[in-house]
Amino acid sequence: MSTAYMDAGVWVAYGLKDADRHYPQAKAVIREVVTRKIKGVVSLLSLLETMDVIRKRIVERTPRSILDSKGDLERRRFISQKSQEKYQFLIDRITEAVRSDQMLIVDFKGIDIGNVFTNCNDFLSSHFGDINLFKRCLTCGRDYEHYAYKGLGPIDTMHILLAREIGCNYFYTTDQSFKHLFGKPEFNSIRIEII
Repeated sequence: MSTAYMDAGVWVAYGLKDADRHYPQAKAVIREVVTRKIKGVVSLLSLLETMDVIRKRIVERTPRSILDSKGDLERRRFISQKSQEKYQFLIDRITEAVRSDQMLIVDFKGIDIGNVFTNCNDFLSSHFGDINLFKRCLTCGRDYEHYAYKGLGPIDTMHILLAREIGCNYFYTTDQSFKHLFGKPEFNSIRIEII
């Protein structure tokens, strides 16, 4: 049976639903995986990253007036509750899919993580992304000319290396930086799909 690794971007989009621009594609990918007899692979690394990103996105997307109206402790509680609701929805869907044998949660027991770290370091040392000029702030959208580095980071690289290590056939992501891997011989065994 073919396997499809879905990195954190897919799970974040699915968990945030309409609040994320990638939600329709993430929902379609997850539906496609569970209906095509492809076993979805969910890594603990993806789940941990997803929890972190969901928290950040909820803070970024909550109107400042709401956050300003709360004290520090109340603000933390508010964001924690909203984040936990989104994350729990996601965990419930994944758990249902695991119980119905449509997905598999992998913890990488038996994988030499030291070797993965070494491979990650070697890869990042020899692959550089892009330095782009942007006219607007990437967070708020206001006019602001600046340069930004866009490339695979260590967690992104670990995702693809772990997916390759466990023999996944497909790798789904929302991260455009993975386009730098297209045509690289070391990733010929895995089909990278950017949604």
